[in-house]
Amino acid sequence: MHLPLRLRLTLAFSVGMALVLLGLGAYGYLRIGADLEASVDAGLRSRAQVLVDAASSSQAAEVVAANGKLGGFSGGLDWKRRLLALESPSIFVFG
Repeated sequence: MHLPLRLRLTLAFSVGMALVLLGLGAYGYLRIGADLEASVDAGLRSRAQVLVDAASSSQAAEVVAANGKLGGFSGGLDWKRRLLALESPSIFVFG
């Protein structure tokens, strides 16, 4: 079967453009995917570091015993109440 020249050129151009667009799309997807993965990883690492820094700071541990009262501080509950009052004066310590 013999197709006219104009139709053959149109089909060849269409196939060529489809391949170019497919290649550009794949490149963009892979490039953005790699950058997105790196930025998410960096963001998660920085948030985890903030949590580690907060957990390892010198603030007194706020431990509530099973009975609902303060517990778990070796310096005594009176010292724990004082430290908690100094750390955050908006928190009332009952006990």
